[in-house]
Amino acid sequence: QALEVIRLGRVLRMIRMFRLFAELELMCEMVLSSLLSLFWLLVLLAFLLYFFAILLTKGATDYLSPGENDGQPDLDPSTRSNVEEGYGSLFRTMYTLFKGMTGGVSWGEIAEPMREVGIVYFALILLFLSFAIFSVLNIITGVFVDGAIEMS
Repeated sequence: QALEVIRLGRVLRMIRMFRLFAELELMCEMVLSSLLSLFWLLVLLAFLLYFFAILLTKGATDYLSPGENDGQPDLDPSTRSNVEEGYGSLFRTMYTLFKGMTGGVSWGEIAEPMREVGIVYFALILLFLSFAIFSVLNIITGVFVDGAIEMS
C-alpha cells in the first residue's frame, strides 16, 4: 500500500510538470508569433541608434579637431579623453548609446562628456535616451503582452 501511495505521488508530479510544460509551450508560441514584429522594432531601434550616432559623432569629432577650438580655453584632458573614448567613431558612439539605452551605463555618464561639446549634443543624448527607453522599449514590451492576450 505504501508503494501505491509513492506511485500515485509520482504520477501527480508528472501531471503537474505537464501543466508547467503547457505554460512553457504557450510562452514559446507567444515569442515565436511576435518575432516578425520584434524584428521590425529592432530595425527601427537600429535606425534611431545610427541616426543619433551620426549626429553625436560629428559633434564630437568637430570638438576634438585641432583648429576648431581656436579662441576657446584648452580642453580639459579628462573631458577630451572621455569624448574620444565614447564618441570618437561611429561605432563607439553607437556602442555608448546602446549601453545607455539598455542600462549598461548610467545615462549621466554618457551625457556628461557631451555637455562640454555643446548643449545641443547634450540635449540630443537626452532626447535619444528618453525616446528609446520610454517609447521603443515599451512598445517591445507591449508586443509581447499583446501576443499573450491573443494566445490566451
